Amino acid sequence: MKNEDCVKRVDAAIRGLPGIRKDDTNGIVFLDRKVIIKYDSLSIAHKNMEHAIADAGFAANSIPANKDARDKLPPECK
Repeated sequence: MKNEDCVKRVDAAIRGLPGIRKDDTNGIVFLDRKVIIKYDSLSIAHKNMEHAIADAGFAANSIPANKDARDKLPPECK
């Protein structure tokens, strides 16, 4: 991620999803332009997380960013 604001936006998009390991401080780890997420695969599929990130305005693997959400991001997050 480019800066703390971008990290917070992605974190907010995925932290509330069912099955995300919220009790683990290492449940969501940000590395450069990647995010590592610990989750319960019986509660949520990785595509759900990718779509949540895309809906926040960021591309996630093969899922393009939601254009309207991306347009609202600050320049440093684009």
